[in-house]
Amino acid sequence: MRAEPTQRPGRRAATFGTAGLGAALLGAGALPWLRVDAVTAISSRTIEVSGSDAVPLLGAAALVLLAAAVALSLVGRLGALVVTGAVVAAGSMVLVATAVLLADPGPAAAAAVAQATGVRGAAPEAQLSGWPLVAAAAGVAAAAWGCLLYT
Repeated sequence: MRAEPTQRPGRRAATFGTAGLGAALLGAGALPWLRVDAVTAISSRTIEVSGSDAVPLLGAAALVLLAAAVALSLVGRLGALVVTGAVVAAGSMVLVATAVLLADPGPAAAAAVAQATGVRGAAPEAQLSGWPLVAAAAGVAAAAWGCLLYT
């Protein structure tokens, strides 16, 4: 028994799907991912760290996906092969970067406290929101979408 080949998404679906994933990552990067209590000798305040500040790679990967969406609407078959590789790479980078943040949010929190207060060397406790998980899921979706576009 022979399996039927899967049908690739059309050019329009590939363009809008890739653009949607890029826009989702840009949107998720603008939201607060970490909440950190910064305590110094003269003040105490709560700092919210956005996703693009916690994972600077996120904005770049989102722009790669948006550029890939434009490219998918313009290139031929061979060019689409190259572009889908970039989509898979961008999704994989987002997944790895958010996994690193989820495993240890301390460095991102310390950098945010140092930038906001000028005090370096603090190791604050950071409270994570659910947005890093959304971004990780979008990274998985982008990598899977790129693989689907490739087949």
